[in-house]
Amino acid sequence: ERKAEKNFDIAEKNFQAAQKAVDDFFTTVSEADLLNQPRMEPLRKLLLEKALNYYLEVVETQSTNPKLMAKLADAHGRLGAIHLQLGDHED
Repeated sequence: ERKAEKNFDIAEKNFQAAQKAVDDFFTTVSEADLLNQPRMEPLRKLLLEKALNYYLEVVETQSTNPKLMAKLADAHGRLGAIHLQLGDHED
């Protein structure tokens, strides 16, 4: 049982590291002036869609983990922000 706990802790730390990397990636893409130029829109859209897919996967696979409720709330917020930036919203 101790080994299972240790493996879970390692997996959770790896998940948190991956989450931070994608959060940083999303923030950079969202705030980069260069990517907001008209000719850069296809690249910006592609990058945002990659972040979108990651956050969707997090929400789907981690929704039952009580330790990650704050991260899930954050992921939902970022999903909304990505949809807004991609223009995926109703008027």
